[in-house]
Amino acid sequence: MKKALKGPQVVTAQELKDQALESLINIKAYLIFYAATPLVLWAQFFLRSILFLICVGKGKAVGGISVIVSTIGVILSFYA
Repeated sequence: MKKALKGPQVVTAQELKDQALESLINIKAYLIFYAATPLVLWAQFFLRSILFLICVGKGKAVGGISVIVSTIGVILSFYA
């Protein structure tokens, strides 16, 4: 709020460069997150299919595997 009360401020070239680099870093993080999400969903589908084919996934096993894979996906998205 204090900056707004001072009126228009002159932005240096270095500040513009820093803002552009920060934007690129944010875009990279968003791209990694949105690319990882379908991969996590694909991994869940793949694991469920395997568990059903070997007749293990008739209950708690599928739910447990899905929770584990989802947790790993969330942890990885925080590190992106």
